Amino acid sequence: MILRNRARCNHCLQVVESKHRHNFRSCRCGAISVDGGKDYVKRSAKDLSDLVELSVNEADLYLLAGRLYEHRVGGRNLSRVDATKIMLDYLEWFMRNLDTLEPEVFAGLDIEYLSRLLDEELE
Repeated sequence: MILRNRARCNHCLQVVESKHRHNFRSCRCGAISVDGGKDYVKRSAKDLSDLVELSVNEADLYLLAGRLYEHRVGGRNLSRVDATKIMLDYLEWFMRNLDTLEPEVFAGLDIEYLSRLLDEELE
């Protein structure tokens, strides 16, 4: 499932997002376009190297939650119930913060940064 359908133009650096089906959007310089909202991902550009893909789908969140779990919990011996609760807490946190996290967080899978953000929220 697509959660955010967006890309950044390497020329004007604008992040362009399509929010719903047939919501065709272009960056301010016209080098790239995105379309499809949460139904499909479509990109238009003279050269696809003109864009950085910043879309987020459900699988990305599971991957990030897993990496964050490994980073924060590491080799601790937890029961399956406790481990599952932690993973679900991470997924819930991602969903709550999906609109406020910088797009590059998902593209770069910056686990250290995400861990610090989570620490700040827990304080």
